[in-house]
Amino acid sequence: MENKVLLAVYSIIITGDKESQMPSNFGGNVDLLDLFKEFAMGIYEIAAEMPRANNTSIALAGPDNRFPLPRLAENERELYGYFDTGRNGTPSTVIDLTSKDSGGKKAKSKKVVSITKDLHVTRPAFYYLHVPKSGKKAYLVLQRAQSLGIKGVVEKTFQDFMNTKGLQRYRVKLNNLLDRRVFKRMLESGQFKELTIVKEGIPENINNLYSRDPKEHAFKGTQRVSYLAVDLPASWQEWALNIMTGKPELNMTEGTPKAKIQLGGEEQLVTDVTIRLELSKKQKTFHLVYSDRDQPDVDVTDNVRRNEDDGLLNRDDLVEQAQALVDDVNFTGGTSVDPETGEVLL
Repeated sequence: MENKVLLAVYSIIITGDKESQMPSNFGGNVDLLDLFKEFAMGIYEIAAEMPRANNTSIALAGPDNRFPLPRLAENERELYGYFDTGRNGTPSTVIDLTSKDSGGKKAKSKKVVSITKDLHVTRPAFYYLHVPKSGKKAYLVLQRAQSLGIKGVVEKTFQDFMNTKGLQRYRVKLNNLLDRRVFKRMLESGQFKELTIVKEGIPENINNLYSRDPKEHAFKGTQRVSYLAVDLPASWQEWALNIMTGKPELNMTEGTPKAKIQLGGEEQLVTDVTIRLELSKKQKTFHLVYSDRDQPDVDVTDNVRRNEDDGLLNRDDLVEQAQALVDDVNFTGGTSVDPETGEVLL
């Protein structure tokens, strides 16, 4: 995962007095585009911190001078740049494996710095913000790396920033975006990678592994069955699409993370069904049963180059991929979104 380029797209919803606000004009002529730029510039001076459990925290800061400052494109109503984010809590050491002795031979590994539990080890993370001139949604794309919790820390620290600006009556919420039409397009036009069915419970006796009697699968555990194929047969596609599009009618079992679905010609209890698809060199994993949960990140590694001079990810490529993700959730199939209205340009 360390070398993968993973992006996640979120809608930004702002509410005040329990009513949705227009991100481009709320709180007495406040534009989210300008407000977020002020926030992004501010963390270069004072890093933000979000406490977590076990005396740990996540930091959000401005990156070093290798990364350009946030760029505001007013005509397109978009802002993009970089955050530095990372956790504390785990003492560690940075060593240099490239040091050499006076004869040019490889020398003993050299300890460069010791990191205490109070220091935050941060990594750069790209972000892209699009705020339509009208409409009640804005869109934020975040680069994710390992489990650094960037979505949570951005949401929390930006809310704190809004409070300092006298906007405490307004609440900001980031929602992970996925639409069934995006899934349908990838299912029909993309390449199948993997289907996984997850169930609770395993048989106490392995001889009953393939029994369909739920009573035989009461031992505490999890069954995770994956299916791989070059292509997904038509009946499987129809089955997956029916689960995704029929989510509101699923027989959700009250009090447990289970749902009844048609599987193998009969109703069976599952905890999740995921399907991984690829289209235009981008892979997405969809949760079919619990599609309202956060969807995994989009892998755009093959679409983003590294600069030859500094080895950093090419910013123009990252912007292009972020724009494409916003297009996806606006159901454009690769066309553009009007920056003034947020409407699809056919």
